[in-house]
Amino acid sequence: MFFKKIMKILRGSATPAQMMMACVLGACIGFMPGFVQAPGLILALTLLLIVLNANLALAAMVLAGAKLLSLVFMPMSFGVGRSLLDGPTQGFFKMLINTPVLALFGFEYYATTGGLVLGLILGVIAGVVLIKAVKGIRSGMAKLEEGSELYKTWMAKWWVKLLLIIFVGKGTKESYSSLLEKKGKVIRPIGVVFCVLTLVLLVTVQMFFAGPFITSALQRGIEQANGATVNLENADVDLAQGRMTITGLAMTDPNALDTDLFRAATIEADISATSLLSKQLKLDRVVISDASNGAKRSTPGKIVGNKPAPTENITTEAGEKTLDDYLQNPKQWQQRLSQIQRWFDTLSGPSTDDKEQGEKAQGESLRERLEREVQAMGYARVAANHLIDDAPTFSIAELVAEKVQTDAFNGETIDIHANNISTQPYLLSEAPTATIKSSGETANLALALGAVSAGGGENTISFEYRGLPVDQIAGNLKAGDNKPIAGGTMDLKLNGSVTTSGGTYIDLPMEVTLNNTNISIGGRSAPVDRLMIPLGLRGPIDNPRILLDDSRLADALVAAGADALAGEVRGRADKLIKEAVSDVNLKDGIPKLDLKKGLPDFGGQSKSKDEKKDDAKKKDDDLRDKAKDLTKGLFGGKKKGG
Repeated sequence: MFFKKIMKILRGSATPAQMMMACVLGACIGFMPGFVQAPGLILALTLLLIVLNANLALAAMVLAGAKLLSLVFMPMSFGVGRSLLDGPTQGFFKMLINTPVLALFGFEYYATTGGLVLGLILGVIAGVVLIKAVKGIRSGMAKLEEGSELYKTWMAKWWVKLLLIIFVGKGTKESYSSLLEKKGKVIRPIGVVFCVLTLVLLVTVQMFFAGPFITSALQRGIEQANGATVNLENADVDLAQGRMTITGLAMTDPNALDTDLFRAATIEADISATSLLSKQLKLDRVVISDASNGAKRSTPGKIVGNKPAPTENITTEAGEKTLDDYLQNPKQWQQRLSQIQRWFDTLSGPSTDDKEQGEKAQGESLRERLEREVQAMGYARVAANHLIDDAPTFSIAELVAEKVQTDAFNGETIDIHANNISTQPYLLSEAPTATIKSSGETANLALALGAVSAGGGENTISFEYRGLPVDQIAGNLKAGDNKPIAGGTMDLKLNGSVTTSGGTYIDLPMEVTLNNTNISIGGRSAPVDRLMIPLGLRGPIDNPRILLDDSRLADALVAAGADALAGEVRGRADKLIKEAVSDVNLKDGIPKLDLKKGLPDFGGQSKSKDEKKDDAKKKDDDLRDKAKDLTKGLFGGKKKGG
């Protein structure tokens, strides 16, 4: 079959120009690393092959041979691309990479640009060699046609013609002399018609299939960020009007696969068609309608990717505890917090080390970075991302979801507003922000990630929750037989910073205010109208350290008017001190030793005045610690001492 194709080219009517175009275009297509890396370039070269009247059979053979050679010479293609994209011609290729339509050609991939050059060189060499060989054969055959009677006699026999058709091909009826002088058409008319029909087909495909293509990409992206199944029923994209409408969004809750974390009936977005031609998806305004939280799914979802593992082995400092110390089921809370961490990671984009796309990344040279990426991804997938203009691959300028139904706030709905959400927030001058408010103002969340944007700033978070039932929280506390708090409501307020480099870490001062709550300490309880408890949250967001200042808690109890509890503290402290020293003064419920009178000699030996003072001070410190221990037990702390 292959021999027959070759002989058909020799005996056919292909002109040198047609053969040269077939060799060059076929070799260039063959040296492309893949359609994913160069969709626009492969399509353009194919259309040129058809329009320019190149010999299609020859082009197919050259393409197959070039594809095999491209696998062998892939490192060379990468090297040539490197010299072009990072060399003197960098400015020219940067212009091509960031020009709409041409951005689809994939020039940012080193193997694409280098492969185009090697394919061009190989195609020209193959074309020159082939044209010279064909001309030589045709010239020799022309001499036989004109000067050899024996050749004419044999060629006139019917069975010789039949054998030529069977083993060589039909060929042309023109003489070899005519073939040597023939000038073919550069443009193939039927090829022009084919290209027009192809463009019409592409427009038609866009009209009917752009929605599914974009929806599929969105679905994959949301699933990766969510960590569980995401369903989208239908999508309608009108690039001429710049509108996209998606119906039936359902995001599975990764921690409850039979429930939807978020569900929306309709999503309408203003889409930029120009950005699509630059391989970017830019949504100017996204409006979500008829949304809900916590709806049951008819079919359980599945986990997508690896489930985030909560941070383990937290190092605590003096006075700090972890979720394990306070909660009966800390793993469940850690799973929820791990989901929040996943969202933070998606919203904040790559870490600071990953943002550098120039000559250095992560403290290494460009050469070292490319070598590392080649080892990880292969030559074909490594791109000169530092030449792509400062614009995110995917961005949402404004997102609005109002009156979202949820069971979390006793019939209240929530409004969600977000701005400047993108895959590369460091390429935007304005910071990503998000606010969530409940209709009855029970909950209010405000988030700003200034540190990850080009404009700079801080990552801040503010959260308030009013009227949370105390018993709802007390049931989850690790408190033994007696609940430290019962009845009434709780107000939460926190305001602090978030670090999103190398993980998500928080530093959040927190105030917990108990309203009309019964407090239990040391077996005694008392009601308080209002008690403000200061807390501190620090460390990984999925397993934070919790700081409860016992001294400030004791002061808060006194300030709240819990006289019975204060009396319990004073009584126990007084008893402890009297067992150890002979002279104790109590002031405001805090034991204080009179060091001027010294301490009796409990050991039967006399001590110096300084030694007695040291002993007294040590006992005083121990007793203060025991007095503070009496206040522990609130929110699951364990009571120590007598």
